[in-house]
Amino acid sequence: MLTETKVMSMASLFTNNITSVKNLNGFHNAVYEVCGDITFILRVAEGKRDDETNSEIDYLKYLHKYLVPVAPPIASLQNQYVHLAVVEDKCYTVSAYQKAKGKDCWSRGIDGRDRFRIIGQTLGRMHRLSMLYNNYKVAKRRQWDENPHLVKARYVLHNYNADLTDKFDSYISLMCRFPKKKSSFGLVHGDFLFSNYFFDDDNNI
Repeated sequence: MLTETKVMSMASLFTNNITSVKNLNGFHNAVYEVCGDITFILRVAEGKRDDETNSEIDYLKYLHKYLVPVAPPIASLQNQYVHLAVVEDKCYTVSAYQKAKGKDCWSRGIDGRDRFRIIGQTLGRMHRLSMLYNNYKVAKRRQWDENPHLVKARYVLHNYNADLTDKFDSYISLMCRFPKKKSSFGLVHGDFLFSNYFFDDDNNI
């Protein structure tokens, strides 16, 4: 179990002075807002995921370099972006990020036409830059058809309706036959929904 003391210890990897730690109730990972000398977001993922997290961070740094409005990673006091921590024989992967400016989906109100245009432009820039991104230094991301939801779907559909399984397999097979060209196949944002970006009062994302 991640006690407040353990989380404080993880946060201290990134700063010498901590005044408060607030649990932000993350979904896939434990996420905390840490205040002190600096304010940052601490992400604690279950399991040994240092290769995967280093891959994410390398891409984030690349996007940030080309002025895409992402929350960049923060290096620890040991000048590392990712640390592994063991708590009660359980391994956790720890990383930190600048706190994104603006309001979340629960406090900013409904996103209108202007914001949707900005959202689309931002996503387009990310995808365009991904065509030029050289990821030979980091672990490869999984292919689209290795997504656990798609892998699980086949078994769910089979238990519900065998015909659906056949249709599903045919569709996946068709998609896999499309050429993997640099102009049409690469990194994509798999979770670009309203709760994963902020807007400030000037409509900056």
